[in-house]
Amino acid sequence: RKIKVLGTFAREARDGAYVSEESVRMSEDVAVEAGEILVRSGRCYRAVLSLNPRDARALLNWGNALCLRAKLVERRDADSAVELYDAAIEKFSASLQLQPDLVEGRRALDRATQSLNGLLY
Repeated sequence: RKIKVLGTFAREARDGAYVSEESVRMSEDVAVEAGEILVRSGRCYRAVLSLNPRDARALLNWGNALCLRAKLVERRDADSAVELYDAAIEKFSASLQLQPDLVEGRRALDRATQSLNGLLY
């Protein structure tokens, strides 16, 4: 199904600026499916952290999943996106407390903060 969505988008991009109703519907379906996968991944990271609360990588990855969810919803539900970015920032901060030299954590924290500020201001 995802291949069909991408093929439809590529064909419409090639043929002009028009976007069909089918493309809109398919992209919404893919966004919903992606959101569900990201929620499940967050549950997995929570399970990892229940076994090892000092796993900085699990916190980092959980924060990344939250940021992706925020990106998916920010145009249609800014309040939910703000909450998701806040939660991601908490995960990134906790990750950096455990492993201060985690460069990806610092970058992710900066990006999430910028995205959050973009919604708020």
